Amino acid sequence: MERIRLGIATKCCLLTMKANASQIAGEIQNAYPIAKILYPSEKDFDKENRNIFLNRIKHSDADIVILTHDQFNKIKHEDRFREMFVAWQIETIRELRSREETEGLSPADRKRLDKMEENLRNELENENEKLSKDEISWTELGFDNLAVDEAHLFKNLLFQTSHDKVKGINADSNSKRASHIFMAVRDIQEKNGGDKGVIFATGTPISNSLAELYNWQVYLVPNILKKQGINCFDKWADVFAQRQSDWEPDELGRSKLVERFRSFINLQPLLTSYRGFADVITEKDLIEKKLVVDKPKALYRQVIVPFDSKVDAAIFEELKNIMDTGQSDVLDVHLTEKSFSARSLVTLSKGTKASLTHKMLGLDDEEFGTIHNKVDYVVKNVARIYKDTQFAKGTQLIFSDSYQNGDYNLYTDIKRILSQRYGIPAKEIVDINTVKEKDRASFFERVNDGDVRVVLGSTQKLGTGVNVQKRACAAHMLDVNWTPSGMIQKTGRVARQGNEFAKQFLDNNVPVYLYVKERSTDAKKYGLIFA
Repeated sequence: MERIRLGIATKCCLLTMKANASQIAGEIQNAYPIAKILYPSEKDFDKENRNIFLNRIKHSDADIVILTHDQFNKIKHEDRFREMFVAWQIETIRELRSREETEGLSPADRKRLDKMEENLRNELENENEKLSKDEISWTELGFDNLAVDEAHLFKNLLFQTSHDKVKGINADSNSKRASHIFMAVRDIQEKNGGDKGVIFATGTPISNSLAELYNWQVYLVPNILKKQGINCFDKWADVFAQRQSDWEPDELGRSKLVERFRSFINLQPLLTSYRGFADVITEKDLIEKKLVVDKPKALYRQVIVPFDSKVDAAIFEELKNIMDTGQSDVLDVHLTEKSFSARSLVTLSKGTKASLTHKMLGLDDEEFGTIHNKVDYVVKNVARIYKDTQFAKGTQLIFSDSYQNGDYNLYTDIKRILSQRYGIPAKEIVDINTVKEKDRASFFERVNDGDVRVVLGSTQKLGTGVNVQKRACAAHMLDVNWTPSGMIQKTGRVARQGNEFAKQFLDNNVPVYLYVKERSTDAKKYGLIFA
């Protein structure tokens, strides 16, 4: 909004999470009372209403238009921007061909590069992405500035590389939302005559891979990369990143040697370049500048769930069978030759569910029931804390991204046990999925008032855009995220400014319980986060 006030911009688009759009609009209006703000309802972006609202944006004199990420993804781009994206990808493929041919291009590598180029050309012909004559494009909306909140959600931009066997690169993710924002960014930069007009805001710029820093540079400073002679990831990695091998736990907790890009080289030039387009504010800066006051500290506490020598050993053998053969009758896994390469992901998925409770695998109580599961440990802990904080109505958050298997729902089961076994009123335990979008603000008030004492949810639903910290006395992490950013987001729901309970009763600390199952896939996933 400052850009509008200073005359640097005339019409800005702000992309944000659905849960935050209304709040952000209100805060902008409070800070700039005369600002002209436009943001659509969900119905405005229904298929039958979308073009009507886009036409309204096109002819509006609004200073700022607020769209959710999902709404933005429904706006199509002109063909020339889609062609620009594909041309850039094909250019990097040709660069890889020239680099690999000097070292000897194998038939397999040549076939892989040819397939990449074919897929890109097919994507260009995708009729669903093409702009019809009646549709309004992003360019026609007239934005000359773009601000993206929670920009890390767009980090998985497709890029081509010969380092495809190096773990953690995730080069071929081909995120649609990432390519979509790429085209919007290039449109804004084109209107501004250079690497200008775009702001990405995020608390986790690097979530899981050094390659993400390369992508930020591709988005925001393409002309600087061009001047440096860097037109593909491999050239960037030659200058700034170092491959190293180290021991890591595999899907079954066994050690194996894994190669990753683990560190930067030529760090000072890279930092200089990064600081040229990134305004970095650390938590220490926020505290020193008093922009954040009395933010509590998260105290991580491990809760070790023992390995059951009978039940867990039997499940472990089935997971081992999946890794070795791709087959398990007990866990209903029958991978074909074509899908055999997915056995690591299948093993991790099944192992994560097994560490929670055998019910997440649909296994029989009589044969596989055990008290040594995360559900049993978390309900005991939650019930204890509930009783200990009754005097001030302390609230607790329980996170698990894995929660549904057929008819079995983990959240429902935890709520049932807390209510029936420990006497916590059912009305004080809420699954965030049961709260309608229009009721979220009033629900958050109920949590902050202590009327709801236990909230269950996933990282996506409960980890972002949720302000229920006022009475937060604990968070419980039942499973492990794939990236550090997920853990940061979840922890930030309780270790957050405005946590009055932590300030008054916990010496401004708040416990975050990490439930870890012995000899499980937890070791692998924690290894991915801290690698």
